[in-house]
Amino acid sequence: MDGPQTPSKPSTPLPPSSSSSSLSAPKPSPPTTPSQQFPIPSFPPTLNAYGQWGKIRSFNPCGATEDHRLCHVEVHTGYSGKPPLGTRPGVVLYNGKDSKAPVLAAACYDSEEMPALVRGGRVVFVFEVEVEVGGGEGVRRERFGWWKVGKGTEEEAKEGGFRLVALSTGGDVGADSAGQGGSSCYVPEGADGGEVLAFLTWRRLFPKFKHAFTLELLGRGRSGELGERWNLMVVITALRIWALRLNGRTKTGVIAAE
Repeated sequence: MDGPQTPSKPSTPLPPSSSSSSLSAPKPSPPTTPSQQFPIPSFPPTLNAYGQWGKIRSFNPCGATEDHRLCHVEVHTGYSGKPPLGTRPGVVLYNGKDSKAPVLAAACYDSEEMPALVRGGRVVFVFEVEVEVGGGEGVRRERFGWWKVGKGTEEEAKEGGFRLVALSTGGDVGADSAGQGGSSCYVPEGADGGEVLAFLTWRRLFPKFKHAFTLELLGRGRSGELGERWNLMVVITALRIWALRLNGRTKTGVIAAE
């Protein structure tokens, strides 16, 4: 994601004109662009994505209803070469109602900061981001994983989706990767049974073609104690997974072959 910063350097804001990052989240304080400052929007615990008739490459993350638009998302093909992603295909999240608003975050499809793995026959997308501790007085880096939930396997996700689980808490993520070269790809055995922080569920296209998915924050994620940077990272990683799914790139066989 672009706009604000990569998970490996999440503390420095990235202007909308830059294209140096493939996955990013911002500082808790308002990031600075070349022309203005703007606050990070306060995302509700439940976010619904709705498309617009006749616009196949854009949609709006909303609150409880379609009328409660929070921001704007566009699928970037890369043909235009426009920042922040340039020629890299991905998704761009705007801090407003259309693409004229400042870029809040962006994610290209091929991101080393969010590798896709197959563990125990299940797909998981892994990322790291700094979260707030001590009531916002400090930050520490933690690792998280979006675990795939198959269609029809769970009542709350009849069309399938992904569950966000904490993979490391309470200290340096490097300690969790001992013997693994400190790699952010390290996922310990049984990691899918950890603390659940969010649920991304797909919505049935027929008859409501416009409702793409629902993102619900849970536990510490819902309370807001992990901070604005974490919250935005959850949203942009969920958008990236949604876009990859449309391109058939969340399937177990595809990821195992990469």
